[in-house]
Parts: sequence; structure tokens; C-alpha cells
Amino acid sequence: MRGSGRPWRRRLLMVAIALLLAAAILAWFLANYERKPVETHTMPSVAARRNPLLAAERFLDRAGRAVQGHRGRDLLIRLPPPGDGLLVLRMTGNLTPSQVDSLLAWIRSGGHLLLAPSVYTAEDEEPAGSGILARIGVVLRHRQNRDCGCDSDADDGAAAGAANGAREQATGNSGETVQEDPADGPVRTRIGGHQVDLDFPAYSYLEVTDRQPEWRIADSRQSGDCLLRFRIGAGTLTVLSSMEIFTNDRIGRLDHAFLLAWLVRHNHKTWLLYSSNMEGIFTLLRHHQPGFLLALGMALVLLAWSWQFRIGPLRREERQARRNLLAHIEASGRFAWRLDRAGSLIAANRAHALRRWAARCAGRQGGTPDAGQIAARSGMTRTEVEWALFRKVGDEQECVQAARCLQKLDRADREGNQEN
Repeated sequence: MRGSGRPWRRRLLMVAIALLLAAAILAWFLANYERKPVETHTMPSVAARRNPLLAAERFLDRAGRAVQGHRGRDLLIRLPPPGDGLLVLRMTGNLTPSQVDSLLAWIRSGGHLLLAPSVYTAEDEEPAGSGILARIGVVLRHRQNRDCGCDSDADDGAAAGAANGAREQATGNSGETVQEDPADGPVRTRIGGHQVDLDFPAYSYLEVTDRQPEWRIADSRQSGDCLLRFRIGAGTLTVLSSMEIFTNDRIGRLDHAFLLAWLVRHNHKTWLLYSSNMEGIFTLLRHHQPGFLLALGMALVLLAWSWQFRIGPLRREERQARRNLLAHIEASGRFAWRLDRAGSLIAANRAHALRRWAARCAGRQGGTPDAGQIAARSGMTRTEVEWALFRKVGDEQECVQAARCLQKLDRADREGNQEN
């Protein structure tokens, strides 16, 4: 009985030792390691490269605001319901006057439009064109002695120091103020009881030439405004000097996200138009005419399927037998006879024979020999020589007779040359 309890005690002791060892390892690990967040930088995703306002959209969504990103000019034509907000990253400059009228009517009915001017206006120019900002009287100016970061300017420091002054401006119905800040630093202001810093571009500012805004954010670094808000009917028009502060790489800096949330706080839903370029034809058809694309695809499939079937039987190419050489000569002769009854062929052969027999009979200075002279030297009869050289050929038999006599005359000429 005593021996039976020892294995149980031994196993219990081994388990206790294993637990103590595990506890010691855990204590050492917790004493030497700690959990902390690590920030890693990765390449932007495809969605972020396609949508510059993706970070703003996700921020507003996590903040509990109804928001949706959009691409395409159709949102400027078929506007959202009144009470929604429309933020345009880059406003197109080729809207028709009727489209501008529709935008203003949408704002008057309760819409909220947020945009930035797309082009600069020189100091000696007034707003031109029929755009929505031209009708309101807002222009974007380029600050003198300030560049856009492309070229250095030696007078920047002096101009910034001369322009900076201690000023505090109370504007608008909400009581927000703009305070002094260094020229190269952020714009500092108070919004909703909170002091915020905003990194608006230092080389540009807004200027009002017509109506006065309901509320503004003045540039604390130099003269000019960074943001203007106008009350138009039941809606609001907000104009910023630059929309780049809401893009993916800048919304997380300073208080840009807070400004965006504060501007759209009263919107039922906020639409972020990150590109107002016209979409491609296939994208438009896919969104608006999917049935047409389906029918076109089926037609192409049927056309490709029909190409694999032939129409009618295969055409057999008849292999013609190779023509006999004698038949070819006979055909050529018949063709020459139909043209001029072999006159040119006989005439050429007779002229060649006469030249040769003239040299043989009368020498190089002699004239044309007659039939008797040629018959005496060739051993042929006078009649055969006349058939070969002088008699007119009338039909096929006479042509054959003349050819035979010419061959005999030529053979006599060759034999005479061999004897000489």
C-alpha cells in the first residue's frame, strides 16, 4: 500500500516543477519585453492613389457622419438632395451657365457647397467668366514676394517680416478670431471655442470683390483670407484658398480633420467629389447602360462562334495536266498564224537568209542575189529557192512549203561554210 502512493507523489512533484518553470519564464518575458504600438510607413493603396479624399471619407465615417466619395461630373449635373453637402476637390472650369444656375438654386434650397478656386486672378483683373465664384465675387490671388516652393526668393524673409504685425480680427456671427502667427508657420484661429492650427498655402489668399461673407478665416501670417463662408438663401457656400489640406497626406496634420468635421457638421450627408473629370465611355455604359454592354458581348460571342462554320462545300481546285511541248509549239504557231498568217516570222527568216547568201554570192560589196545564183551555189532548184526566199505565202500549205525550203537552204549554207 505504501509503494502504490509514491508514483502519484512523483507526478505531482513534476507538475509543480513544470508550473514553477513556466511562471519563471513568463515573469522574465514580462520583465524584459513590453507591448507598444509601432508605426510603419507603407506605399499608398490603390484606393488611396485613386481617391485623394479617401482618408477624409474614412475619418468622417468613423466620426458618425454620413459620407460618400464620388468620381465623375454627373454629380455636378444631378445634384444631391437639399440639405446635403458637396465638397469638390478640384472644380471644373467648363460648367455651362445653366449648370451654374442649377448649383446656385441648389444652394438656395439648402445645399452646402465647399470648393476652392481653380485659377489665379491677377491683381489688376476682376473676376471674369460665368463661374459660380465669379458671380459671388471671390478671386484667388497670388501673394507678392511669395513663391510656391519651386524657386527660392531672397526677399521672402524681409517681406514676411514687414507684413507681420500684431493684429486680432473678430469676424462673423460665431465670434471666431484670427490671431498673429509667424509668416512661415500655420494659420491660427479659434473655431467653436477651440484654438486650431491650419496649414493653408502661404503663397495664395482669397479676396472678396462683391458681397461680404458671413464668416471668414483671415490669414494670420499676412493680409488676405484663407476661408470664406457665404449664406445664400437657405444654403451655404464655403470657399477655401486650397482643398489640399483635406487630401490623404495632409488631413492628419495639425487640425485639418477638425476643420472638415466642423464645416460639414450640419449636413445630412456629405459627398466628396474627388474627381470631376468625365469618365470613360465603357465606365459610363457600365453604370448607365449595362443592358447594352450585355447585348454587345453576346453579339460578339455569337459572331466569333459563327466564324468557325463554313458556308457551302469546300471548293476543289482542279489540277491541270502539264501541257505537252509539241502542243505548246502548235498553239504558238496557230496564234502567230491568226495574227498575220506567219508573215512576220517568214519575213524575218528570209531576211536573215538573204543577208548570208548575198555575202556568199556577190561579196560584201554586191547587191541582192537572184534565185538562179543562189540555186547554183546551194545545189537547190530555182523553184525551191523562190519558195524559200521570194514567193508570197498564201495559206498553211504554202507556209509549210516555204519553211521546208528555208530549212534546206539553211542546211546548204551550213555545209558550204564547213567546206570552206
